[in-house]
Amino acid sequence: MQRHRVLVAFGIAWMTALLLSWWVYKKTTAPQPRDLITVAAAAHDLAIGRRIQADDLKLVTLDRKDLPRGVFVKTSDVVDRAVAVPIVAGEIVLNGKLAPKGSGEGLSALIEPGMRAVSVQVNEISGVSGFIQPGTRVDVLFTRTFSNGDAATITPR
Repeated sequence: MQRHRVLVAFGIAWMTALLLSWWVYKKTTAPQPRDLITVAAAAHDLAIGRRIQADDLKLVTLDRKDLPRGVFVKTSDVVDRAVAVPIVAGEIVLNGKLAPKGSGEGLSALIEPGMRAVSVQVNEISGVSGFIQPGTRVDVLFTRTFSNGDAATITPR
């Protein structure tokens, strides 16, 4: 009987020590509070040239240390800016993916200051029978004849 009491007391002490050590372990390894920040993200896919409206955006909360530079914490900073690079749904909106403030919508938003866009008529022959597709990079030559009969050809670098 005496031996039985000793075993029960030892078992209770062992369980108490086990529970106490588990509790201390949990308290000492508790996760540290994270530095969270709310940033603007695309609510749906945004195409190049589109002027962003408030309903194109949603706010997402992320850890500050995981964020790249150029994020927006307020949607009002993004509204009325044009998209320069396609943005997919859920992607964080970055300053580098938008046209400068005050730029136009569509193609005019993508043209840098001091640059000019010119449309060129393309047909089956000038399009090299379909080998030149949208997005293909080509060399552009500009030839101009002046009033005195001289001509100049400019090749961008």
